[in-house]
Amino acid sequence: MVRSLFCRGIGLVWVWCVFFPGIALSEQSEHQVYQGEYVVEPYVQPRSTDSQSTYAGLKINRQLGKSSLLLSLHTGARNGDESERKKVAYAQDRDLCPYLLKTGKARTCSPNFVVSTSVIPNDSDISNAWGLDSNTGVNAYDAWDIATGSQDIVVAVIDTGVDYTHPDLQANMWVNDGEIPGNGIDDDGNGYIDDVHGMNATGQGARGNPMDGNGHGTHCAGVIGARANNGQGVAGINWNVKIMALKFLGSDGSGGLAGAIEALNYVTAMRQRGVNIVVTNNSWGGGGFSQSLFDAIEASTSAGAVFVAAAGNASNDNDRLPAYPASYDIEGVVSVAAIDRDTNIASFSNFGATTVDIAAPGVGVYSTYTGGGYRSLSGTSMAAPHVSGVVALAASVMDSPSVSTLVNRLYDSAVDRPTLVGAVRTGRSADAYRAVTGNTNPVPAPELPEICEYSIEGGSTPDTAVNQGELLLQSDEYAYKTVDLPFEFPFHHDTHTQIVVSPNGLIYFGSAPQGMDYRVSGNAPINSIAAFHADLTSSDESAGVYAYKDAERVVISWHAHLFNKLELGQLEVFLTLHQDGTIETFVGGSQAALDALNGENVIGLTGPRRDASVNAVERGTQVSAGSAYRFISQCAQEQLPVVSEVYSEAMVNKRRRQRSTTPVPNQIISGRASEVSLKGKGNGSVIVGFALDSYQCEGQTEIAFEEGEGIFHFSTPKRLKRVARAVTLSVEDSIGVQQQALSIKGNKRRKRLKRRQGIRYCNKIMKSVR
Repeated sequence: MVRSLFCRGIGLVWVWCVFFPGIALSEQSEHQVYQGEYVVEPYVQPRSTDSQSTYAGLKINRQLGKSSLLLSLHTGARNGDESERKKVAYAQDRDLCPYLLKTGKARTCSPNFVVSTSVIPNDSDISNAWGLDSNTGVNAYDAWDIATGSQDIVVAVIDTGVDYTHPDLQANMWVNDGEIPGNGIDDDGNGYIDDVHGMNATGQGARGNPMDGNGHGTHCAGVIGARANNGQGVAGINWNVKIMALKFLGSDGSGGLAGAIEALNYVTAMRQRGVNIVVTNNSWGGGGFSQSLFDAIEASTSAGAVFVAAAGNASNDNDRLPAYPASYDIEGVVSVAAIDRDTNIASFSNFGATTVDIAAPGVGVYSTYTGGGYRSLSGTSMAAPHVSGVVALAASVMDSPSVSTLVNRLYDSAVDRPTLVGAVRTGRSADAYRAVTGNTNPVPAPELPEICEYSIEGGSTPDTAVNQGELLLQSDEYAYKTVDLPFEFPFHHDTHTQIVVSPNGLIYFGSAPQGMDYRVSGNAPINSIAAFHADLTSSDESAGVYAYKDAERVVISWHAHLFNKLELGQLEVFLTLHQDGTIETFVGGSQAALDALNGENVIGLTGPRRDASVNAVERGTQVSAGSAYRFISQCAQEQLPVVSEVYSEAMVNKRRRQRSTTPVPNQIISGRASEVSLKGKGNGSVIVGFALDSYQCEGQTEIAFEEGEGIFHFSTPKRLKRVARAVTLSVEDSIGVQQQALSIKGNKRRKRLKRRQGIRYCNKIMKSVR
């Protein structure tokens, strides 16, 4: 039937059918065209549309300005009569343009594509969803002109459940085809009874009712996939998608770690059964490092599901104090910060220049809520589903995407935001339009700071008392104290003149953490030293944290108890920072208190990168009272030249054929060489210059200065003693200039040095330096 339409009545089209008789119908495109209509720029313009009604065998509907025509295969649709025009999906094998161009009938040709204003659904409250905006949101409006999602894509919302009866979510809820609803039987044999829309891990037994009793999960689900064009509420980033509800948080918004692990294991199992779960949304966090949760996340990402996680709402630098699960170092984990309408990091949002990956809207986000309602909420919990929605939308236009290709598409298509530089790793916020169109720009590789290796050996018992020096703290949490150092302390490839002391056995280089740091992870936080990281308190009057300083070392000492276990006795922890960069730690005091920690402690350090961690005591290891450790840097610290001594001596010929050196300090013999020795510390070069009496020689020369020493020679012309009394030597190092006046032996000058003479003699001296 399609072929007869093209071959009927018009000779040109008949010829086209003859030349391309074997072309099969292609898959239809998402683009639409007005059927049989073409916009053509002919090589030869018709003389008049009044006297000529056809061109190249096609009907001229109308002339489009001076050079283009709207042509049609059929006689209807005269002058664009909408009632008689049909919109169809564009199919390449039905396109006449290749023939018109090949035969020279058209200079340019295009099917008459259907275009419209940016697709905006008719949902009544869509204007409240600013996170979809094209300027400061995720640019969903432009993306919807390209794609609106797919019912073949499943997003697992691991949260408080989802109100699967909500009018804006019901049509987009995942349905387990292997289950018969309400029969109380595990029909598909996956271990869960009636898991029609997901599963429930909040109580005992394997249950399948993930109804939301809180609202949080329903809100996240709406951002990802609220149904569009149903005349109510909002639209999700995906108009078409399947939401799998995995409930592990109760009506109060809290739940156990076991439930999260169970939900992730469910995702892995269902992926292996063929359910196309491309992303899990995880708007939750808390607790310390868990290997079991780590393994469950890694298994789910290895199975093919991107793990999108909220970065946290504690205004915390996750580089320094990890926030889990967002801080798990697993390929496929995406950590999301929240931004406001001005694209600034939200005041509550966690951040991290190396550990938080991307940002998305998270302030005043309007979305679905339980009971068929809607509500505005704020948090990184709201930012994460924006990213999950973008990932799902991108997956709908990609061919069998993997976790790595989806994550790379997300990052590379995101929009650069100056407000995010230094706050998130990419410096970008998610963009749905760029993600679905493949408009990507790879994230520049970060310039990682240089790091050193540290060796560990046994330390010594400190020779300072635990309460010697200045009292810094008598507190439990939050009371961080900044301490000025009496010297520049080298740590990795940087030097520091300040430290920040924590009550929990830690010091930081840089700013203090934004939250409490009593939780112990596998390593010390970024740019910190864990003298003995544990949950300590020094709030008792008999306890305290002290700082002792002298010219060569700084000692920080903690006289503290375990939190809530004062009856076990006090611990004594010492951290000594030596001027040369050596670090020493000592742990003493109550063995009963140390035993009660059950290994919830770490002794070690971490540099400016996470891979710059070294531990003397790993988390999970018991510590004995009297343990001491020394950390020694294995890379030489860069020390710029500093000259402390300048020594010069003249070289004298005692005999005609024998040359020896006799020290003549601070004196020059005209016509002879002088030797200058420099001593100090550091490596590099110093700058040497000269002056003759009050005349400053132009030009300078560099002298090598290695391992704190340098030596050079210079000569003065023999006639110099007739016109100048002294030569002033200047040596410029990294901190200043030293000058040394050298008298000229045998000077009997009575005339004043002339400028012309000064230039001539200066040039000779400068050329003699070696």
